Amino acid sequence: MRYLIIDTEGGSVLRLSPLRNDRDNDQSVVCEASNDDGTATTRARLTVTQADSRPAGYPEITSSPRLSVVVQVDRPATILCGATGNPEPEILWFKEFVPIETNDRISITDSGLQFSRAQLSDQGHYECAAKNSLGTRYSWLGQFYVRDRRVEPRFTILPENQEVVPGGSVNLTCAAYGYPMPSVRWMKAGMDLDDLDNLPLGRNVLKLGDIYESANYTCVATSLLGTIDTSARVTVRTVRPELSEAVCSESNPCLNGGTCENYTVKK
Repeated sequence: MRYLIIDTEGGSVLRLSPLRNDRDNDQSVVCEASNDDGTATTRARLTVTQADSRPAGYPEITSSPRLSVVVQVDRPATILCGATGNPEPEILWFKEFVPIETNDRISITDSGLQFSRAQLSDQGHYECAAKNSLGTRYSWLGQFYVRDRRVEPRFTILPENQEVVPGGSVNLTCAAYGYPMPSVRWMKAGMDLDDLDNLPLGRNVLKLGDIYESANYTCVATSLLGTIDTSARVTVRTVRPELSEAVCSESNPCLNGGTCENYTVKK
């Protein structure tokens, strides 16, 4: 089918491909829009120029968009297009044959069509066109792929079991990776130890001081793709009293080789 009509929001695109000089040259094309209040029409004349009879200065595409461009979601990307002509041609861009509207994320530069942060909605077929007063030249179609890189959370640093003296201090480190990057929080006995409104991403160090009781501490990593957890135990070491002296309990202890056999230990 040589004629393709693409309806867009607030308009319509008529695409003819391939053009034929004997049938399409000097044709008048009419666009009509109507609603309950009336009808409006506009027309344009199509002139087909043979490749061997294009005038000097007619636009030429020097570099078409690559046949395949692959980029990760949220990453910058540029689809290249180059052209020459006299007068210098204006570069137009199309996605799925529909003119592209630029915004704060998509811009047209001298080097091509630039995406500051590619999104899944940007995926599709792209082409550029060079236009001046002598005519318009279209490029080849290129395919733009946007990969949605999603990685479930996984731990990269696991907290280690620790042993401390009464009143001591210790740091527990926990780190996790994923895409999107997971938040990391600490819990003790089912209670959150962090401010849930300001959770760190990827890494969280729990600083504990004045520890007098043993306990389990749980690290929880959460993203849109799931939640994982791991635990570490902090054990308070029991300190035994040291002996300062040994005193015999009898005035005349039974000695055996100079050793006191019956005695009472006093600190």
